[in-house]
Amino acid sequence: MATTLFRLSEECLKLLSGGDIQAAKNISYNELKISICQVLNQLLKIEHLSVNEKMQEKIPNGTVIGTYNGLPVTSAGTGKSKASLPIKPIKLPRNMGVWAVYRTNHSDDEFIPMQMGQQAMSKSQPLLNDLFGQISYENKGMELRFNKDLTLLYPNETISCELAVMDMSLYGDYDPIPILPEMEWQIKQEVVKLYGMEGIADLLVDSSNAQQQNIPVPQQKQTS
Repeated sequence: MATTLFRLSEECLKLLSGGDIQAAKNISYNELKISICQVLNQLLKIEHLSVNEKMQEKIPNGTVIGTYNGLPVTSAGTGKSKASLPIKPIKLPRNMGVWAVYRTNHSDDEFIPMQMGQQAMSKSQPLLNDLFGQISYENKGMELRFNKDLTLLYPNETISCELAVMDMSLYGDYDPIPILPEMEWQIKQEVVKLYGMEGIADLLVDSSNAQQQNIPVPQQKQTS
């Protein structure tokens, strides 16, 4: 189950307060949510989506591109392969929700996106057959289907996907946010590190309690 901004904020507050949220009142939920969104933008390498307006594409306001690295690929038999999308991207015209796919650390060598059925059509055309050796993919639901077996061409390598999502600040407290499960702990670490130097608000201590102030208690003289 995907996490939410409220859940991450609550867990960060518990870590900062040593398990006692009442002891960390100097840090608010809203402050933590802002910091969490900033860390998310950094981890996903968020970029604002810009599309040629002359093409009259309908792109929702607040749409950004998030990068998801290290996604595994599995063989699909008959010289093909497939991979699962880490999150569900925003549905955009011409399937642009899947903005780019490439081998991790090879962002300058993107695979060719194709609409559903175009791979089969290209096989019937002698000049387009095999796409001149290029690697293409079709997006069907939460799955990418490649025209070649990447597990054989690039063994032990993973892929990266650039996917269209909303700006992190637009997600509500209880909306599932588009992150990988393994990112949760990294987000909490970064946020706790950010506020770690601030410290926890001091508890009020009764000034009359000499033992808590380490003040020696005077001994009463015995009377004869």
